[in-house]
Amino acid sequence: MSPLNYLKPPLGLKPKHIHDKERAEEILAAIDRYVAARKVVPAEWIDELRALVCSAKPVVPNPQRVT
Repeated sequence: MSPLNYLKPPLGLKPKHIHDKERAEEILAAIDRYVAARKVVPAEWIDELRALVCSAKPVVPNPQRVT
């Protein structure tokens, strides 16, 4: 197949772990705005943030190799 005949595949979905991380960051930013405005943070936001954090896989740093 020549490069001129190559069709790129259609755009798919963003990986779930990236979507969840971005969503958690959006929720945290919204909470910050509400706190700064002295408004009550909706409980649904806290629940969703908790669910996202609890479902996230822990990040384990690579151990330093000792030589």
